[in-house]
Amino acid sequence: DNISGQLGNGNNEDSNIPKKIMDNVDFVSAGHYYSMAIKTDGTLWTWGDNKYDHLGDGSNEDSNTPIKIMDNVASISAGYYHSMAVKTDGTLWAWGWNSSGQLGNSSLEDSSTLIRIMDNAASIAAGGWHSMVIKTDGTLWTWGENWDGQLGNGRYTNNKTPRKVIESVASISAGGYHTMAIKTDGTLWTWGDVWICGDEQFMPIKTMDNVASISAGGHHSMAVKTDGTLWTWGSDQWEQLGNGSDSNSDTPIKIMDNVSSISAGYYHSIAVKTDGTLWTWGANWYGQLGNGSEEDSSKPIKIMDNVAFISAGITYSMAIKTDGTLWTWGYNEDGQLGNGSNKNSNKPIKIMDNVASISAGYSHSMAIKTDGTLWTWGDNDYGQLGNGSNKNSNKPIKIMDNVASISASSHSMAVKTNGTLWAWGRNELYQLGNGDNEDSSTPINILKNVTSISAGGYHSMAVTDGTLWTWGSNEFCQLGPCIEGYAPIEIMNLVDEFRLGDINGDGMINTGDAVMVLKATTNSIALTDDQKEAADYNADGKVNTGDAVAILLHIVS
Repeated sequence: DNISGQLGNGNNEDSNIPKKIMDNVDFVSAGHYYSMAIKTDGTLWTWGDNKYDHLGDGSNEDSNTPIKIMDNVASISAGYYHSMAVKTDGTLWAWGWNSSGQLGNSSLEDSSTLIRIMDNAASIAAGGWHSMVIKTDGTLWTWGENWDGQLGNGRYTNNKTPRKVIESVASISAGGYHTMAIKTDGTLWTWGDVWICGDEQFMPIKTMDNVASISAGGHHSMAVKTDGTLWTWGSDQWEQLGNGSDSNSDTPIKIMDNVSSISAGYYHSIAVKTDGTLWTWGANWYGQLGNGSEEDSSKPIKIMDNVAFISAGITYSMAIKTDGTLWTWGYNEDGQLGNGSNKNSNKPIKIMDNVASISAGYSHSMAIKTDGTLWTWGDNDYGQLGNGSNKNSNKPIKIMDNVASISASSHSMAVKTNGTLWAWGRNELYQLGNGDNEDSSTPINILKNVTSISAGGYHSMAVTDGTLWTWGSNEFCQLGPCIEGYAPIEIMNLVDEFRLGDINGDGMINTGDAVMVLKATTNSIALTDDQKEAADYNADGKVNTGDAVAILLHIVS
């Protein structure tokens, strides 16, 4: 579509083939009917629709050719009709539509000229009508529209000025409908359909301390604490918790000691102990436990020795032994075991040598060999193998070189050794993060400087320099705030001790917080600076009875 000249080729005719627009471009961002680009010399150029002044050239006239806007630009982000840029000196600038305060300059007036918003900005993301920035100290700030809680601050009122939300993440795991994150202090935080507190959570909630590793299954969770103990919770419909019963649990249950690694399938679980033994439990309809039968098990069963790494798919399993050999077992209708057949196996089968890392998706598999090459096989209905076709393969196919880490669901994600994130496969709920919802049978570059990834059922997660990004489906609030993320969104990395509204610091927003607000307004108690920030629930810059009313309304709603 080129109705507003957003292609930048000097006319307004649509084009279904790529056209060269300019040379020496370093970074681009596409808004709603307009475009932004940074050239290698640091100059910023914009073109396309300009009805809300978002091109930043001092007018509101469309342009079908690029217009130079400013110099010394390091990064950009285009919202629906507002624009953001960080200059090389760390200053953040915004312009365009401001109906919800998304420019962050304390007003609701649009601006056709650039407005300086803050200093020390490291990275930015412009949503449809809201904005986010990570500052150089790692803090996340959000402002603008918040009808669906997209600011991530525990409320639903808009903000015309930036407000700090949270800080720092060590590791992440995305489940079918929920999300898990470990903070750098070892605390575990979960949100979405988490089975904690009996409901979906639109903000991260603290679940336990001293956590070393995590894995999120379809509707259950697994965590290994720093002392090596394994804990599970959530749905136990198919005995995937491993505690000898089939009763769901909304609190963590200790399963075993001396655990080094874990992987949660959709309905089964896998663990490796410190002695290298592999244990499985849960659903076993297709032999995914690997014990030679198809009977479910509510308790862990020992399967093999000398195991270094594991990955559980929906109904099949993968393991790398200490000698680098890859073994698979379970469901194989789509060729996901990779042994050249489509027959299920209830015992492990050797697939290949020299394997360094693996990831089991819904019905396809990914493996990185020790030379850094990526190989995929199995179901390819959505192009998730990444080989440019939609034909299944029951044998491994080489996809790319120089791969450092991978994660598979019904879509695929890979981080190359240069830190770039690539995604491909199913995309109906925007889980690829490229801004549209069309499937892709070839890898698409999504982010830079990525250190960790996790592909959930229909959503994705990535960490860049301690910043957590989420995108895709958010039906159960698994992205954090309850919004649909068409492209990566900088979310709450960590939650501050005093979340907005949680003045008493008990991890919940309740009547006790409203009482503290009322006492503070009568000067019967004194609040700390952090508590004052948490108490300003209606974001009017002061603590008053309106905040208490807003908190009470939140509780009853």
